[in-house]
Amino acid sequence: MMGEKQGLKGGKRRGSISITFNEEACNGCGICIEFCARGVLVKNDVGRPEVVRIDHCTECRMCELLCPEVAIIVSRE
Repeated sequence: MMGEKQGLKGGKRRGSISITFNEEACNGCGICIEFCARGVLVKNDVGRPEVVRIDHCTECRMCELLCPEVAIIVSRE
C-alpha cells in the first residue's frame, strides 16, 4: 500500500491519480462513499472506505472535500 508513513494507508493509484486515507483520522461515517457518484469507494469489513474501482475515478474530489475529518486525499502525482 502506498502512503504508509504518517498514518496514511489504503491508497490506490491509477496512472497519476492517487487516493489515500488517514485511517487514524477516519471515523467511518461513509460520507465519502455515499457521495462518490462513480462507485470508486466501498465500506470494507471494518467499516472504513476502500478503493475498489480506481479506474472509474474522475478526480472530482467530492470524497476529499466532504470528509469531515479530512481523512482522504485525492492527488495527482
